[in-house]
Formats: sequence, C-alpha cells, structure tokens
Amino acid sequence: MRSFTNEDVRTVAEAHPWAERLLRHLRADSEMLARCGREGFAFRPLLVHGARADARQRALFAAVAGCVGMSCRAFAPHEVEAEGWCRSGSRREIRVFEDIERWSGEALLRIETMLRAGWDDDVLPVFVAARADDIPGRISRMLADAPIGEAAGHPAALKRLVATEVAESLLTELKVAATTRATALAALSALFGSPKVPSDPYEMRLLGLRALTDVTDWSDGRSFADYVQRSLGTSRAGDRPTRIVVREIGGANDSRGIADIYAPLTRPLPLGGGHLDPRDIAAELMEEMPWFRHAIARLRNDLRIAHFADRPYLKFRPLLLVGPAGVGKSRFARRLAQIAGVGYRYLNAGGKSSGADFVGNGRSHEAPTPCAPVEAIFRSRFANPIMFVDEIDKAAKNLAAGKLEDALLAVLEPETARRYYDECLQADVDLFYVNYMLAANDRMNINDIMRSRVSVETVEKPPADAFPQIARSIMNEVAADYGLDPASMPGAWEFTKAEYEFKAGRSIRVIKRMMIDMLPEILGAQLRPAAHESVAAAI
Repeated sequence: MRSFTNEDVRTVAEAHPWAERLLRHLRADSEMLARCGREGFAFRPLLVHGARADARQRALFAAVAGCVGMSCRAFAPHEVEAEGWCRSGSRREIRVFEDIERWSGEALLRIETMLRAGWDDDVLPVFVAARADDIPGRISRMLADAPIGEAAGHPAALKRLVATEVAESLLTELKVAATTRATALAALSALFGSPKVPSDPYEMRLLGLRALTDVTDWSDGRSFADYVQRSLGTSRAGDRPTRIVVREIGGANDSRGIADIYAPLTRPLPLGGGHLDPRDIAAELMEEMPWFRHAIARLRNDLRIAHFADRPYLKFRPLLLVGPAGVGKSRFARRLAQIAGVGYRYLNAGGKSSGADFVGNGRSHEAPTPCAPVEAIFRSRFANPIMFVDEIDKAAKNLAAGKLEDALLAVLEPETARRYYDECLQADVDLFYVNYMLAANDRMNINDIMRSRVSVETVEKPPADAFPQIARSIMNEVAADYGLDPASMPGAWEFTKAEYEFKAGRSIRVIKRMMIDMLPEILGAQLRPAAHESVAAAI
C-alpha cells in the first residue's frame, strides 16, 4: 500500500473527469492524516453527494483503490441486513455505501454509533447520496462533505459528460475506422442527447450498441434521435401500456362512429416519464427557465415522492402558476411535456366558450367531441398528458365559465377524476393520471375552493441576463416546428434588437415573434457566403 500521488489524481481524473474535485479532496485529506501519524493511504469518512449511486462511483473508488494497492467493496441498500458492511477487515479497504438515504433507520443508527466511536483504521467508508439534504443532519454533520464535482450539482451536465465518455469508449470497443468515427460520434451524441435516454452508463452503452446495429445510415442524425422514440417508447417500465382509460364506450346514438374513432382509449395506454429521474427533469427545466425555480422545486418534490411510492411516471399535484403575462408559463408546461415525452393540451379559459371547450359536446351536438383531457390522451396515446389551462382568473362569469369551473373541480379531485362521465363517449373515463397546470395573472380573482385544490407558486419576470437561455430555448422550439437542424440555428448574440426589447420589459411572447421575424434574414446571411464561395469555385 502506498500514498495517493498527484500523478494518480491525474490518471484517475482522465477516466472520471467529473470527479476531479473529489480526487483532489482525497489527496489533501490523505496528506493531512499522514502528517497526523496515519500510515499509508487513508481518508476521513466521506460523504459524496450530487449523483445517484451507480457504476460510476464504484468504478471511481475501485480505480483509487487500485492505485494505492487496496481493495474496494460496494454495499447497496438491500445488502444492509447481511451486516458485512460493518465488520472489520483483515486489510485496509474502501467501502462504498450506496444510496445511503434509502437505508433503514436501524442501519443509519448503527452508522451514527460507529461514526461517534470511530471507524476501524482498516475501513475507509464512503457514503453516496443523491442529495446531502436527504441524510439525517446529525450524520451529515459528522462526515467530511465532498461533492463529486461541479457537474454533479447539475444532473443534465453530468449526463452529458457520461454520454461523451460512453460514446468514445463504445467507438473504441467497436474499432470504428477513423474515416467514419466523427460521423458515428455525432450520431451517438444525437442519440444520447434525448431526454428519454437513461443516465446510467451501462444502459446508455447497450442503447448505443443497438442503435449502431439497427440504424443503417450513421450520417442521419435524425434517425438516431427517432430511434429513442421507437426503442424506449414502450420498453421502459414506466412507459409500458398498463392503464385502460375507458372500459367500454357507450353505444347509444352512435350514428357517427364515435366508438370506432375512440376505440384506442379502451386499450391499455402507457404512463410516460418513467424513464427519467425527477432530478434530471428539474435540471433540464432549471437550465432553460431558472426564474421558475419555486415551481420546479415543487414539481421535483412531487415526482420524487411518486418514485418513492413506486410510481415511476410523470404525476404531480395540480399546480397554479401566478405571474405577469409573457413570463413563459405556457412554455414551461409545454417544455415539461416535451422533456417527459407525454401529451400536452392548451386551453385558454379567458374565452366565452372555455367551459364548453373543456367538457366537450355530447352526441346530440353537430360536432360531438370528448372533454379536453380525453382529447389530450387520445392524441398523445399516453394516459398522463399535461392539461394546461391558461388565464383561469379571466374566465367569464357566465354559464360556460361555470361549466369550466365545475369540470375542473371534478377532475382535480382524485376520487371523482377516476370516474369522470364524458357525454360524448357516454362512459366513465379514468382521468386520475392526467396532470393539470393552471395559469393566472392575479390569484385574487380565483375563488377559494379552486385555490384549495391546487399548489400555488408565484413566477417572477425573468432577469435581464436570462436572454441567452430564452433565445436558445426559442430557437430549439422553432427548429423542432420547422424541421431545422438545432445546431445550425443562430445564437443569442445575433438577435441584438430582440435582446434590447427584452431588457426593456417586453414579454417572452413578443420576443419570440420578433426573433421568428428576424430569422429568415439571419439564416439568409449565413447562406450567402457559402453561395459566393461556390460561384467563385465554379469560375
């Protein structure tokens, strides 16, 4: 057994770049203990947080142990009962205790007792937690706090680092020729860039290997991106078709074939979003719209509770966003639906017919349609779409508005949502899994009964320095709408006029229209130099 040198830090950091800060911590801690008389490589009990325990941490500490001639063992929560984790070792070793926030109360008490009494010198304990806040305070205060790196505080950034490492190692493993390596790497980047792709490196590698086998043209990045939809759309546990929304569509007065049109609703439908960790969803939203931080924190907590309850799909409590017009409330709901891969339905409650639009029309009407949540389920083929009702505070005080309010109160209550009678389908519909997000400019114009059914979060105007994030998000939306390559879209610096108007207080809605109006001229300017070069080459 030898010391952990600076050269060891560099060597291990090359394979695990996100852990460079932690490795420097281990090096400094080892030197400090050596000065205190501790022989050989050692460090104080360590708390690593910022990422879920998986193969990355095991490989990292196994590499550290290999450098100094020690062994390394990992213990998952289900291995606690064996109690091999707390026995003294015959030789010094690193023991990684994974997902410590999921350990039983008895095991945590044992850990606390051992921390107070002092660990055996031959056991170097590492506690891995997704978040330090999930660890009992009395335990975390006794541990040396060493985050796994700057990227670990941002799961989306950590996922990109892991994706790059997996792609490079996969191409090396397959011995891809140098002439096609860049093309294959770009294709894998498009594949791993999808929010549907799991963050676990092992699962990421298997997906990449299947994609390189199944997709014939590696130069077609869109085919690789679409591969995620085909391969993961029904393969993940949370996305498998399991929920029947309508048992049987009523047959009375069915001269227009309603039962045939909406027959897919009688078959099992998937619950989307089960392929994503709640922290990944929150990180993606924070990266694009950090001024929604309170709403994002509420969503993250709801989704984490659902995961702990073994409901790994997108399901959150009804949420009311209160804020001035143009801050991006509808964009926030739409982006959440896009990230989770579920359906999305927009309804403006400010119109006179908003109530009728929500509840739909019965079969006696000339245009029979189901209620808006059922339409969202039917169009997306997911049982848990997001139903976004905008300007709920501006609903007209008439019969139609009353129908909207009554219908909303019915679907916001879990018991009544499970058996919501739809006049068009003439059947009870299970709307329990539909997610509801409401928006308003003034909460005082919403009655107390409605406010009691939702979680209320205030949204402030985005700060002046948020324009680059907003511009990037808008360009991604425009690229998706028009089928353009996101990588070819102009950057925020090319929309100087829009940025000036944004800082002057114009809404995001207005800024988006301005940027779309400016886009043809900017893209045309990008193409003109290439056209001149081709003409010059022809001459």
